[in-house]
Amino acid sequence: VARCVPRKCSPPLPRTASPWYLPASATSATKPVTRKKTPLLLFLAILALAGIVLAVLVRMLTATPAAAVSAAPAATAVAVAPAPDGRTLERGLDHYRRTQKMSAGPKPGRWLVDAETQNGPTRLDGHFLAPQFFTAADGVHYALTAFVADTVDAQGDGMDSFAASGQVRTLLFADQAGDFVLKDSRTLTAGTQGMAPGVRLVRLGEQAWGWQISNGWTHMGYSRENVEFFAARDGHIVPMGELVTSASDAGTCPDASNCPVSTELTASWRLVPEAGKPFYSLEVDWSGRLRGQAIQRKMTLQPDAATLRYPVPKAFNISF
Repeated sequence: VARCVPRKCSPPLPRTASPWYLPASATSATKPVTRKKTPLLLFLAILALAGIVLAVLVRMLTATPAAAVSAAPAATAVAVAPAPDGRTLERGLDHYRRTQKMSAGPKPGRWLVDAETQNGPTRLDGHFLAPQFFTAADGVHYALTAFVADTVDAQGDGMDSFAASGQVRTLLFADQAGDFVLKDSRTLTAGTQGMAPGVRLVRLGEQAWGWQISNGWTHMGYSRENVEFFAARDGHIVPMGELVTSASDAGTCPDASNCPVSTELTASWRLVPEAGKPFYSLEVDWSGRLRGQAIQRKMTLQPDAATLRYPVPKAFNISF
């Protein structure tokens, strides 16, 4: 009796016949799905998946992260933000840019300028905050803004050098014969890795505005964050003091069991209106440990009438 393997010895089956290992009924039931419907369903699935991927990519490319908005306000806002009477600050800013020898940067709304920093001559790339217009108690119209710049080498991502700093220039303009003219400015060279501190324009009283500058660093196991306030007063930029909002030396101790952390202090704060006072009070709540001692304290600090400085206790403004 001759033996053979079916796949080698059996004659070829007609296209309509069942394979040797399936009954004819099973083949006829599955053949249309295998040869007609499966490619069509697979094509529709791929098409749907491609549509989903395309929608996700469009959403990612068109969305603007909140951090980016706050870190780099659009420069067009400077040109269109109007004063109460419809004027803008653009003429004043244009004059300032020319006197500072600024040139247009690689991106719209960015400006390049050469400046002297603690690291020597430095090329900066920055932008202007959208201005805030207000009328002081004496009836003078003011506009305030700031120029916030990183080093060109940082390019928004930070440098390898901890000591490299960015720069913030607070600018105060006043209305003179229909034009906004620069009355005062302050330059703060600060930040690390070539990045400038964060800057906000804030209301400091019912008819008072100013700047809030937030800075921080981590180095050699120490970390520190602080906020500084500057007020526009009588045509001048007046410092209102500094508040350390976070300080820790935890990173200096590799083994906490043998080297307990001596300082781990945080301070939450808010500006509080005071009846009859031209400037807001600063309410601060400290908690944590300060040089080995537990701290839980809350104070409401009123700015000094003459200097405008908030009387923050020196012990809480830690400097490692």
